[in-house]
Amino acid sequence: MTKRRLLFFQHVAWIGGSTWSLFQIIHAIKDNYDITVILSVDGPLRQALEEIGVAVFVDTRLVPFCGAFAGWYSLLFHSGNRRGILSYRSCVRAAEEVCAEIKPDIVYVNVSVLFPVAKGAKRAGVDHVILHVREPLFFPVGGFQERIKDRVVKECVSQVIAITEGNAEEFKDAPNCLIVHNWPDFKGRDAPFDVYESYGIERGRKIILVMGGRHQCKGTLVALKAAASMQRDDFCILAIGLHKPASRMKELIRWTLDALNIKTYGRQLDYYARTGTPKIVATESTLSVKSILEEASIVLCPFTSPHFAKASIEAGYLSKPVVISDCGGFTESIENEDTGIIVPPGDIQGLAVQLERLLDDEALCEQLGQKLHDKVMSDFSSAKSIRQICSILTFMSND
Repeated sequence: MTKRRLLFFQHVAWIGGSTWSLFQIIHAIKDNYDITVILSVDGPLRQALEEIGVAVFVDTRLVPFCGAFAGWYSLLFHSGNRRGILSYRSCVRAAEEVCAEIKPDIVYVNVSVLFPVAKGAKRAGVDHVILHVREPLFFPVGGFQERIKDRVVKECVSQVIAITEGNAEEFKDAPNCLIVHNWPDFKGRDAPFDVYESYGIERGRKIILVMGGRHQCKGTLVALKAAASMQRDDFCILAIGLHKPASRMKELIRWTLDALNIKTYGRQLDYYARTGTPKIVATESTLSVKSILEEASIVLCPFTSPHFAKASIEAGYLSKPVVISDCGGFTESIENEDTGIIVPPGDIQGLAVQLERLLDDEALCEQLGQKLHDKVMSDFSSAKSIRQICSILTFMSND
C-alpha cells in the first residue's frame, strides 16, 4: 500500500518547544507516512530528523509573517519582522513551488508565523492543510495583518490545532479548531550530563533554571535582574541559551553598540551574564534538558508576553516547582499557590521575593512540584496528544 505524502513546514530549527514537539510527532508517525520536512532556517532539528530517516530541506524564502510591533524581539529584530510582512507573497510562491514539486496529500504548518504557506499549498492543489498554532501572533486587532491571517485561515486551512485555550481564541473563526496540549517528552534530550561540573557551578548551590534564551518575550533579563538584587550566595540562575555563536557581522554590531554605550536588550543580557558570576551562569543551548531539569531546585518562566511554557510541564513531569509571570497562555497548567507561583510580568522585586521564599522553604517546593506533577500526568499526556494528531491525519488520509 502506497504511503500518503505528508509535508511539514517549520520555521525555527534550533532547540525549542515547537522544534522538539515536531520531532516527537514525526517520530511517532514516520512508519505510516512518506514524510518530508521543509525548514526556513538550518539547525539541530535537521540532523535529528535525518538520523531517523526523514528527508529534510532548507528553503530560506519561507520568511515568517510577524507583526512589526509584536514585542517578540528587541529592536534589532524588527527589520526581520518587517521583512516578513513584505515577503508574504514570496513565502506563498515558495510554498506553492515546493508543494507542486513534492505533491503532498497533507501539508502540516507547524508554526503560526508560516501561515502564508497554507495559501501556497492551496494554490498547488493540496486539499488538506493543518496549521499548528503554538504562539500568539500579536497582530493589531482589525489591522491588515490580522485580516490577511483570517482570510488565509478561512480559505486555505482545513484544521487548526492550538496548544492552549488562548491560542484557540485567536483562531475562533477558523472552520475547525482543536486544542491539543503540548506534552513533556525528553526523547533526544536526555543525554547524561553533570550540570555542576560542566558549567563550573559550586556544588551545594541551588539552581534556578531559566530556559528562554535571548528572546525578549521570554523575560530572561527580568530573571537576571532579580538574581542580582538578591542578597544571598546559596543559589545561581542558570540561563540556558543565553550564549549563541555570533557571526562576524553580529560581533561587529555588538562592538559598535558597546562603543556607543547603547544598551539594547541583548547587550543588557550580556552585561548581567558577564558581571553576575557566580550568581548568574549563562550557557549555550543544549540537548541535555532532562539532566539540567533534574538538578534544578526551581524552574522560572518570567515571560513578558502571552504564550505557553513547555518548560513548565517538563518541570512538572519531574516534580519541580515553577514560578511563572502572569501574562497569559498557561492557565491550563499553573494555578497560583497550588501548582506553581504566579508573579506580575516584569516585577523584578516581586519575583525576587518569591524566589527567596522558595529557596527557604523546601517543603513548599516539594508540595508545588508534586501537585504540578499530578496535573501534568493527568492533563498533558504525550500519548493522548499524539493520538489526537494521528486521528486528524488518519481522517484526512481517508478522505
